[in-house]
Amino acid sequence: MSHLTLKDVDGTIPGKAALVIIDLNDPWGDKPGSLMRNDVDEETQPNPVVTCWRLWEATKSDWPGHTATVVANPRAEYLRWKNGMREELGITENTDPQDYIDIMKKRS
Repeated sequence: MSHLTLKDVDGTIPGKAALVIIDLNDPWGDKPGSLMRNDVDEETQPNPVVTCWRLWEATKSDWPGHTATVVANPRAEYLRWKNGMREELGITENTDPQDYIDIMKKRS
């Protein structure tokens, strides 16, 4: 994360995330539904990462034995962080892209 630039998170590049669901007992996808992906972008959903996880929570009972992860670009990670700062911590100031970059650099 220390290589983030403002362009990575300020919206110049839209936020995108993908929910990836895999049956680890069939990682090569020999059976239908062994490997699935659902893409989300900020143009249709304001918080792609959260949307992906909500989709998984809503459908995981349909996919017993499957494991999920979300892959996201830096902008989508920033949107998730900003949402978390606001909704989970009630913080509305200091959540702009440059603040995010500064905080992520301190963590690395």
